Amino acid sequence: MAQDEQQQECFERIAKALEPHFDQTRFTLAKRIAQAEDGRLVEQTEMPIFEELNRLKTKSQQVGLQDRVQAAEATFSPSGQAAEAAQ
Repeated sequence: MAQDEQQQECFERIAKALEPHFDQTRFTLAKRIAQAEDGRLVEQTEMPIFEELNRLKTKSQQVGLQDRVQAAEATFSPSGQAAEAAQ
């Protein structure tokens, strides 16, 4: 399989895995903004939005890392033949 195809598959897997997290964040942000009092939007939403986006950043990194680790693990034989061949 070509490198571009592998990257595309990786991209699609990660994007799909992130979808529910982005949806949850989107609804949380919309709720926070909608609940803010008139004239206090920035004051009441600045930190909650920052914190929510920071959680999304962390979750995105976790999902991406987990996908990459699983893909790397899948390239090795569970019987240990790859390790034996290297010796």
